[in-house]
Order: sequence, then C-alpha cells, then structure tokens
Amino acid sequence: MNSGPRPLAEPRREHILSVLREQGSARVAELALSLDVSQVTIRRDLELLEGEGLVERVHGGARPAETAEPLSPGLPEPLLDATAALPHLDGQIAMLVPSLDFYWPAAARAAEAEAKRYGLRLLLREDSYESEDERPALRPLFESADVLGVMAAPNVDGANAAAVLGWATTQGKPFVLLERQAVVAATNQPVESVASDHALGAEMAVRHLW
Repeated sequence: MNSGPRPLAEPRREHILSVLREQGSARVAELALSLDVSQVTIRRDLELLEGEGLVERVHGGARPAETAEPLSPGLPEPLLDATAALPHLDGQIAMLVPSLDFYWPAAARAAEAEAKRYGLRLLLREDSYESEDERPALRPLFESADVLGVMAAPNVDGANAAAVLGWATTQGKPFVLLERQAVVAATNQPVESVASDHALGAEMAVRHLW
C-alpha cells in the first residue's frame, strides 16, 4: 500500500471542495491558513481539482466549476476581466513602503502604471524597516479624502504589529498588505495581501534546471 501523503491530501481536497461549495469562492491564502499548509500546496490541490473538472481557478483563489459568480463581488468586473472597458476613477492610491531601494521602486512603478489605467494617481510614501508603529505614517493617508485605498508593508513582527493591523483594517478604506501576510488578532481573519510567491518561484527554478 502506498504510504505517501495521499491519505492526507484527499481529506484536504475534500475540505477545499466543502469550503468552496459553502462559500461560493475562497482565496488561496484563506485555504492555506485554515488547513495550516503552504499556499503552494493549496495551488497544487486546486490544479488537480481543476483537472478533474471540480473547481475553476481564478485570480487569487478558486470557485466551484459550476459557479459563475466572481471571486470578489466588491471588485469591479474590469479588475477581473482585462478585456472589459476600464472605469475612470478620480483620486489616489496610497502606497507606504519601508524603503525606496531593493525591489520597492519596481513595485511602485508597476502600481503606478496600473493605477493610471483607471485614471488614478499613486501617492508613494517611505517609512522604515525598523518602524515599531506605522500608524503616524498611515493616518494621514487614511484621512485624506483623495485617497481611495491604502497599500502598505508594515513591520508585522514588531511589538505593535497587531495593534497597527487591527487599527488599519477599521479605517473605512480598503487596506492591502504588500509582501506581508497576517491575520487580525481580534477576529483571526486574514488581512488582504499581495506577496511574491518565493516558494513557488524556487520550485519553478528547480524544475526548470532539472
């Protein structure tokens, strides 16, 4: 009898299907957190389930194959469908980064280019990797009437990390973590985030070299 990981994988995939049927959709990060596995593992499971015709993978997650609803009902369809006509918005997207070197300038340029497609401007601010509390830097961004949403890369390991995240997610504007993943301590809910998948990149590199 095969003594590999399959007996563990099958219940995991059943759980994924159960969540998708119950919620209508789910994000990779949420599934990974609930199952205490890596996002790479969840992506592999979704790939297999899609191959069996059970799920449909969409940007950031998946939904049951028979469901036509978008993954994020709050997002305008053009953000999910690149072929649709883009809405023209008026305002700024704020981006708080811990440095203006390393890969952050490239990330900022990409964010600025995408914002321009919607008629938005990028408001870039620098903080510090050593910052123990980003609230003073984030507060004017949240309070600006011209800022429609905030992206930030706070210190998620600092003494005030939980307080900063809890505060940021209650400011009434969309808040997205950059290159960070965390949950709100009070609710244990994942904070919306976008991050480089270094593990998947390493796996792809190894497979390519092999």
